[in-house]
Formats: sequence, C-alpha cells, structure tokens
Amino acid sequence: MNKTIAIYFSDPEPMGYPFNKPQYLECYQQIISEIENRGINVFVVRAGSYIKDGCFGKGWHFVDGRLQESNGKVHADLIFNRDDKNTIPIIHDCKIINQPEFDQLCVDKVKTFEVFPDISPKTASIHSYQACLEQIKEWQMKTKEIIVLKKNFETEGRGIFIIPIADVTESL
Repeated sequence: MNKTIAIYFSDPEPMGYPFNKPQYLECYQQIISEIENRGINVFVVRAGSYIKDGCFGKGWHFVDGRLQESNGKVHADLIFNRDDKNTIPIIHDCKIINQPEFDQLCVDKVKTFEVFPDISPKTASIHSYQACLEQIKEWQMKTKEIIVLKKNFETEGRGIFIIPIADVTESL
C-alpha cells in the first residue's frame, strides 16, 4: 500500500496561494513529481477540510500539470503544513511536519524575539504611527542605524521597509 502525504495550505481555493504564482506552481509540481516517482501519493489539501485521523474531506492532485479533485476523502500518513495564515487545526492524530505551534512562533516576529532575544533583532509591537514614533525616538537615542518595519504576520518578504530611522513617515 502506498503512503500518502497531504500538503496543507491556508487558501481554500484549489488554485489559490501558492499555486496562483507561476514560479511556486512550477516548483511544487516538480517536487511533487519527484515524490510521486518514489511511489508516494501527494495531495494538496486546503483550509477547513480536516476531519480527523489524518483524513481530509477533499483534496487535489496534479494530473498532467493541472490540479484535479480527488474522488472522495484523502487519508494522509503525513501532513506537510504549509499554512501561512494559522488556519490549520491542532492535529494530534496524524504525523505532521511544521507543527502549528512552532510555525506560529516562526511567523510571529514579536513572539520570536521574546523566545530568542539573544539571536533576534530588537523587536517591538507597535499598533499606531504615534507609538512607532515614540519607539523610534527611544531607539534614536541609542543608535542612528537603520530600522526594519514590517507587519507582524507577513511572510516571504512582503511589506518590509528597511530605512534609516530618521526616514520613517506615516505613509510607509
């Protein structure tokens, strides 16, 4: 009996992220093809489809470069969590790569700084432009360096500003 890997993504649409980006679609197709050449089934599963015991209500697999919906439920021996919006439920009844708890630590920059202050850049949670200015004034007294501004849960380099502290404006 062949083993099955389910790759879990947040976007509920079959061709949603990351497959809506041609470079990601091509890479995933190549990787999945290599895995399937070794006799392992690979299905893409999406947010809201997990039932229990490694079972998803539906899934998709690549056939001739296109995603095709599975006939019925997908029973996974292993779940590869590629969730980027924290939608995956806590799963204790199936093996999972990238446990949600660890994944949340990796994408929450403030939490990462709190857990690993010795190896993380100085990080502060700022909820308004005024609070940002106050934090910057405090940091300016200590340094004239650059600052990295980014929304806390953005991933893959989206929404990053790396600028001198003096250049911070509300329009960023």
